[in-house]
Amino acid sequence: MKNSEVLILESLAVCVPCEQYGIDLVHRSGGQLGEGSVYRILGDLETAGLVVSRGVLHPGVFTPRLLYRITPAGRLWLSEHAGPPRVHNRHRGTAPFDAVYVGRGTPWGNPVPVGGRISRAASIHRFETEVLPGLDVSMLRGKHLVCSCAPLACHADSILRKANE
Repeated sequence: MKNSEVLILESLAVCVPCEQYGIDLVHRSGGQLGEGSVYRILGDLETAGLVVSRGVLHPGVFTPRLLYRITPAGRLWLSEHAGPPRVHNRHRGTAPFDAVYVGRGTPWGNPVPVGGRISRAASIHRFETEVLPGLDVSMLRGKHLVCSCAPLACHADSILRKANE
């Protein structure tokens, strides 16, 4: 499971300059964050200067609800701790919220399926030699990628290398 602090900061970082409620972070995490821990973690992050909050009063509610946003120090901390972009499996829930799916059905999907007489290595080799040279991957620079193969060898590994050359 991804470090909860990194998960929260990544979620806040993709929403510029917006603010989010703690419960929204829980819902967006896909089950990786719990309601019981998110506010403690947000409090710790705020104490460290990585996020700031402001209270918002709502009709019928006596205490303000807190909206959180990442600080410049939080962005710096995240860049140092989140690690370089990598390929994530779409079924494991480890991808940051701004990761890009590059499987079939996208412009970056591998049209050469594994199976039958085509091995994984052969499929990747054909993708690298026949498809990847003409593929524009510039918008994927610095992004985490998502496919169904990881952690097995995958065409997304080739895309990641080209995008970050």
